[in-house]
Amino acid sequence: MTRHPDRWAALVLLAIALMLFVPVVAQPGGLVYPPHGDFSDLTITHWPNAEFAIASLRAIGSLPLWRPTIMSGTPFAANPLSGLFYFPHAVLLVVPLAIGFNVLYIAHVWLAGCGAYALLRAWQVERPAAFIGALTWMATPKLFAHLGAGHVGMVEAVAWMPLAVWAAHRMVESRRVMNGAWLGAVWAVQFLADPRISFYTVALSVTYILIVLVFTAKAQRHKENQNKTWYLGILVVALLAILAFAMSSAVLWLPFIEFIMQSNRGALTLAQAGEWSLPVRQLVSLLLADWSGFHEWTVYVGILPLILGLVATRCVLRVSYSALRDSCATCITQHNLVITWLVICLIVAVLFSLGTNGPLFPILFRFLPGLALLRVPPRAWFIVAFAVAMLSAFGVQVMLQETRKPRSWVTLTGVVLAAFALLFGLGGFLLLRGNAQAALARSAMLHLALVVPASVGVVLLRAHSRMGAREFATCSVAVIVVTLLPVDQSLYRVVSETQAFSDHAEVASWLARQPGVFRVYSPSYSLPQHVAQRAGLELADGVDPMQVANYARLMEAATGTRASGYSVTIPPFPPNSDVRTAWHDARPSARLLGRLNVRYVVAEFPIQVEGLAERARFGTTFVYENMSALPRAFVGEGTAARVTTLTPDRIVLEADGPGALTLSQVYYPGWYARVDGRAVPIEIVDSALMGVSLEAGPHIAEFTFDPWTVKFGLLVSSVGWSGLLLGALVKALKSTQVFRGQRWNHAGK
Repeated sequence: MTRHPDRWAALVLLAIALMLFVPVVAQPGGLVYPPHGDFSDLTITHWPNAEFAIASLRAIGSLPLWRPTIMSGTPFAANPLSGLFYFPHAVLLVVPLAIGFNVLYIAHVWLAGCGAYALLRAWQVERPAAFIGALTWMATPKLFAHLGAGHVGMVEAVAWMPLAVWAAHRMVESRRVMNGAWLGAVWAVQFLADPRISFYTVALSVTYILIVLVFTAKAQRHKENQNKTWYLGILVVALLAILAFAMSSAVLWLPFIEFIMQSNRGALTLAQAGEWSLPVRQLVSLLLADWSGFHEWTVYVGILPLILGLVATRCVLRVSYSALRDSCATCITQHNLVITWLVICLIVAVLFSLGTNGPLFPILFRFLPGLALLRVPPRAWFIVAFAVAMLSAFGVQVMLQETRKPRSWVTLTGVVLAAFALLFGLGGFLLLRGNAQAALARSAMLHLALVVPASVGVVLLRAHSRMGAREFATCSVAVIVVTLLPVDQSLYRVVSETQAFSDHAEVASWLARQPGVFRVYSPSYSLPQHVAQRAGLELADGVDPMQVANYARLMEAATGTRASGYSVTIPPFPPNSDVRTAWHDARPSARLLGRLNVRYVVAEFPIQVEGLAERARFGTTFVYENMSALPRAFVGEGTAARVTTLTPDRIVLEADGPGALTLSQVYYPGWYARVDGRAVPIEIVDSALMGVSLEAGPHIAEFTFDPWTVKFGLLVSSVGWSGLLLGALVKALKSTQVFRGQRWNHAGK
């Protein structure tokens, strides 16, 4: 086992990852859902996106660039949530989607642990300490809370965070060209998974590089020539990292920027950007785990990691004080430098997570362009969790090396805190009674009563030399697993695929049997996107944080609803409202909905509007037919055009002129029209739809979505990835030649 200890560490991390996913492993065909609630972003967004992409690939032989299934059509390749260009999603092509998503979850949690272990080993942290830090990071409850919420891309992106810092460390350590390129590549891969998390990771990487630069400048002030060469090398590889990132991710960021300019996402106010800002009172959950809590406000990182992090921080403060007192910059070791950087990142991330409840986010929002695109500041808590996990590894390192006993007041404080937690936790556990919420609080209290004494006890026993180094490392692993595993598993549940797709399945089946090409609108989210996707239905409403602004405004007029601010849904449901009944008093326009090819309206409440006739009722769900519905394409005021080809990116129509041919499809840059083979300009109809003018006689009109941003971005990314692979191949060949040369020389001797 000692021959390849790092490989064994990776295998043990895999075993622990499988332990964290025991409910998933027991039901591999199930879907991960939040512990409470009927909706998950997995089925709202990621599942229908994947199913649509795979179905299109099989039907037309290429990945779709446009998605006609929600919001009367929306850019697909330009939307980061499509996941089209994140290469691990290829697994979804070969296995059932439920199993595929579960494999992706487990693989990325394992990747998070292995990446953290590699980073800590690169920082020359001993293997037991590195393993504990990696374990703490991969099992952090923040990650599992978002996993339960169905934030697939976010979970995937977070897994790459340690590897990005590792690549930054390699870059500043060796200043080799390929190390800069690999840093850019890791940034690019993470960006393709989720651009929002990529922002935080780039910030981590850049600040790490800067703090190393500052430290090096102070330590080598007397070596002027060497400093110039060193800085020049860093500048070159840093520029290469930026270039590699820009080229490798161009396939997404180029069309994404265009989408932002056309969407309603780019003009958020401070209040809208700071949605779900972390309340200060929620910081109490650092000590008292919030079982089955709200994913955006999950802050628990474990008691033992916190204590170990404090041990590491205390150590670096002591060394830094001595260095400042002696004016000795070279006395600060690499470990102390990294710990200082981690503490700074932790403090800044906590302040940022407070959002509008703190001072930092409003200031940055005012002066940092593009910050509004991030939304939800508490997602910066991933940096806090990362910093605590890394600090815990350094804390273990200190505990393994130092044998000096702590001062008596430190021991007394630990004993008092452990006793208080034990009594307080047991008291709460025994006194709390009542509903399900009280049951969760009892679990948290019992957890507190057991975990705090165990964590404090392990640290004090080691500090007083009552426990050997190996026993301390083993007990620390056990305490962290026992601490975090039940909390993590409380943050998600597994439901069967049948259960997940049962929501209004009967309604979807009835609608799918109706003839013709049409759309469906629901003011009460009575037709979930994954159910509609499976039934082959197209929706005028939808859920997606990226929306074409002109269409959102048109839908406000058509549905009789009005947004109070930014919303991820059409229609825009008021905050904290019951989506089933929130718009029961809205009066939709049958005429405007009809121009959007909406033939059926499905609602959880009766709608008394002229032009809507009830056709079916399923329990509390009403299905209305829109008597004013127009065809998908029409000439003038309603003369139907015949649809001969209908694919996501290409629509061919046969129509008789003269008149204006309207296609009930959202207009967006990248759509082109040809009439009888001749290119013609597209006219915007009803502020959001597409149309062309026809002369007298029969015509064939063709609409094609072929955006230059995607084509050019794909070309640039292909060149970028080809260059990276070529560089890796050349490096591998050189390494092989060197290795063979060494073997030849050794044999000659």
